[in-house]
Amino acid sequence: MEIKPLIPFHPDFLEAIKLNQSIESELLINALESDSCLSIRVNKSKKINIFNNNKVVPWCGHGFYLEQRPIFTNDPLLHAGCYYVQEASSMFLSHVFNELKLNEKKINVLDLCAAPGGKSTLILDHILPESLLVSNEVIKTRATILRENITKWGLPNVAITNNDPEDFKKIPHFFDVIVIDAPCSGEGMFRKDKATRNEWTPQNVTLCAARQKRILNDCLASLKPGGYIIYSTCTFNEKENIENVQYFQSQFDLKTVEMPLNKSWGIVATAKGCFQFYPHLLQGEGFFCAILQKNITDKITTYQPKVKNKYDFVSKNNIEILKHWLKTENMDFLQINQHIHALPQANSQDIFLVMSKLYCIHAGVLVGELKNSQLIPSHDLAISTLILPSIQKIDLSKSQSLDYLKKNDNMSEFPLEKLEKGWFLNTYEGQNLGFSKKIDSRINNYYPKEWRILKNL
Repeated sequence: MEIKPLIPFHPDFLEAIKLNQSIESELLINALESDSCLSIRVNKSKKINIFNNNKVVPWCGHGFYLEQRPIFTNDPLLHAGCYYVQEASSMFLSHVFNELKLNEKKINVLDLCAAPGGKSTLILDHILPESLLVSNEVIKTRATILRENITKWGLPNVAITNNDPEDFKKIPHFFDVIVIDAPCSGEGMFRKDKATRNEWTPQNVTLCAARQKRILNDCLASLKPGGYIIYSTCTFNEKENIENVQYFQSQFDLKTVEMPLNKSWGIVATAKGCFQFYPHLLQGEGFFCAILQKNITDKITTYQPKVKNKYDFVSKNNIEILKHWLKTENMDFLQINQHIHALPQANSQDIFLVMSKLYCIHAGVLVGELKNSQLIPSHDLAISTLILPSIQKIDLSKSQSLDYLKKNDNMSEFPLEKLEKGWFLNTYEGQNLGFSKKIDSRINNYYPKEWRILKNL
C-alpha cells in the first residue's frame, strides 16, 4: 500500500532518489513517512545512571534510545547539563574519534559549524583535558544558544567563537582536527521535521553544495599537515556528499581515511572513508560523514605571533579566595572586564592566541567577580566540573527544582534554618542546578534570567 504523505516530497527529490541506484528508494520513502526515533547522549563528566537500562546507540557507548518522548523541559537533569538530546546518526562522531585515537594526545579541535552544540559537547567527551576545542558559530543568535549548551556541559578546555570560516586563515596550521557539519539541503531531516520538505528545491541543493565547497576552502589553511577533516551533512544528495568529497580531493591535498564498521549497525560505506545513514536500515535519521586527511607535504609553520596581553592575571592573594570555591591546580585565572575566567594551563596559551585573532565570546569557565575580597560566583561555576563538592548545598524535590529553574523567589518550603547565611547550591538528585543566596530570612534566586523556564508545566 502506497503511503501518501501529508506534506508531499518535491518531485525532483523523488526523481533523484529513484535514479540513485545505491538507494532502495521505496523503502527509504516509506521510512521517511514513519515515526523518527528519539535518542539522548549522557555527559560523561556528570555521572548519571537513569538511562542505563535503555538500548545503547551502537556507535556511541554513552548514547541511548528512548521509547517515549518525555517533557524534557520538565527534567531538571537536562538543565543541569547531565545529558543532551541528540539525533543518533550524528553520534557517529564518537566512533570516528575513538578509531582515530584522538583521545590519546594533546590536540586542538575546531567545530566550525557548531550550533546548537551537539557535536561540540560530544567532542569535549572525547578529548583529553589538556586538549582544546574551539567551537565556532557564524550566526550570532545561534552562537548564544551554543554558549548555553557548552556552559551546561561544564568543562573548561573550550573557547567559543563567532566567526566566518575564512577568519580562521589568521591562525594557520593550528588545528589537528576540523569538524565541518555543513549547512545542507536537509533531506535526512524529512522524517524528523516534515516542514523542511517545503524548503527543498534543486536550486537550494546547488547553493548548498557551493557553500560547502567555500567553507572547506576557507578553513583548510588552519589545519595542520596530517590533520583530519571530518565532513558531514544531514542529506542523501550526492552533490553535497560524495561528489563534494571527490571535489575536495581533486582540488586540495586531501585523502580519504578508512574507518572500520560493524555490519550489524546498518551504515552503508559508499566509498573509502565515506558513510551514509539511511533511516530504513538503522535507528537514526539521514546522515553522511566522510573522514579526510591533509597530506604532509607543506612545511608546518610554528605559529607564535607577538600578542600584547590585554588581560590581567588574577593575583596570588585572590587565587587564595578562589580556592574556597573551585579546583585551582593547573589552572590559569584571567580577569576580563572584572570577570574571572578559569583556563587550563595546558592550553591557555592557545586560548590567548584564539582570543587575539578571532572574535571570542567565551573561554574556559566564567568563575565570577571579585568585590571587596569576596567572590560573587557565576552560574557557569555552579554547573562546571571545577566547583568544589564542599560548597554549601541543598537537594531539592522536582517541584522545588522547577520553581528554582523558573526563577521563582518564593522558597517558603526550604528549610532555611539548616542553611548558613550566604551562597549555596541548589541540587537535584545530587546534580548542581545553580546558586541562591540566603540573606536573613529570605532567599535570592540567582538562576540566569535568560535561561529560565517560561512554560507552565
